[in-house]
Amino acid sequence: MVQATVVRYADDFVVISPSLDIIEQCKTAISEWLKPVGLEIKPEKTRVCPQYRTKKLKVLAKRESSRKF
Repeated sequence: MVQATVVRYADDFVVISPSLDIIEQCKTAISEWLKPVGLEIKPEKTRVCPQYRTKKLKVLAKRESSRKF
């Protein structure tokens, strides 16, 4: 059972989960993971918000899965 999904784009990422507790655990784990390399999560650039599905997101997912390597 997947409890959270991470979507990465360039130097940004989104953590998606139906559980706020899981989101907070991920935030803590990511903060700890970044510390040894001198990076941190910037509070002014970080937010927790509801997840919405959009046509644009569906198209991105289709393009990503149809890529040939």
